[in-house]
Amino acid sequence: VDRRGGDPGCSRSRSSAASDVYKRQDLDLVARRELSLLATAIRTGVESAVRDGQQPDIEQLLEQLERRDPELDVFVFDKNLALLSSSWGSSPNLPRANAVLRESEPEAIHVQVVEETDFVASTPVRVQGANAGFIVLMRPRAALQTDLSEERQGLVVSMLAVVIALSLTLSLVVHIRLHRPLHQIM
Repeated sequence: VDRRGGDPGCSRSRSSAASDVYKRQDLDLVARRELSLLATAIRTGVESAVRDGQQPDIEQLLEQLERRDPELDVFVFDKNLALLSSSWGSSPNLPRANAVLRESEPEAIHVQVVEETDFVASTPVRVQGANAGFIVLMRPRAALQTDLSEERQGLVVSMLAVVIALSLTLSLVVHIRLHRPLHQIM
């Protein structure tokens, strides 16, 4: 019984809603950190390629990223905000990436949520201390929820497999250590 005099079901509902809010905040925090780290790694590769004048290196980097994480859209812009390169299939999000940079050209890595649907990281590309361009990364929030659901499902299947394996092992040990000696005695 709820000691505040309210309906116990309502209290559980509020508690569940609060838990969902905390889970979403935690997921958002982890997503922001991961996107920030990814932006740093991509920026390092792009800065190196720009410094060496190796545009094909940028293309290769984006191609590798596309294979590993097809949900991630990556855009590389020059200092005048002209598109240099983008990941395959990201063109529908190009206007949004442009809008992010037009709103504020980042001085450092900046991660935000855009339209409550996407995580967006933007970062400057610097070569020898001068601004050489920008990188924008976009990851749909829904993709994170899907990844989380798949991980939960995998965890449940793994736990069931462990329980079944332990049960079979235990029954085998009981049969070998207990039933055989009893049958020999009788």
